[in-house]
Amino acid sequence: MDLRDLIADLLEREGIGQKVLAERAGVHQATVSRALKRQPSRRTAAYARLCSYMQQYAASRPAPTDPVLDAVRETWDGSEEHARALAKLILASRELWPTLGKETAP
Repeated sequence: MDLRDLIADLLEREGIGQKVLAERAGVHQATVSRALKRQPSRRTAAYARLCSYMQQYAASRPAPTDPVLDAVRETWDGSEEHARALAKLILASRELWPTLGKETAP
C-alpha cells in the first residue's frame, strides 16, 4: 500500500479530515493534500514526518482477516492429530475449489 492509499484509508477509517491528520502528524494540511494527489513538491522534513506517522499507522492496523484461516485457527488445537484431520477435510472438499493445491501465476 502506498502513502496515498494509507492516508485515504486512515481518513476513511477514522472519519477525519486532512487538517486533523496534518495536526496529528505535525505537518501542514497542504503536505497531506499533496501526498493524497501523489504530487509532493519535494522531499521535505514535513513530508518525512508525514511518512513516519503513516508508517506507525500502517504498523498499528490489524492484519487483514481471512475467514478460512480464522476458522482453521479456531478449530485446530495445535496437535498433529488435528492437523491431519483438518488436512483431510480440506482435501475432501476440493471439488468446491478446483484450483486447490495448484500453483497460480502471480
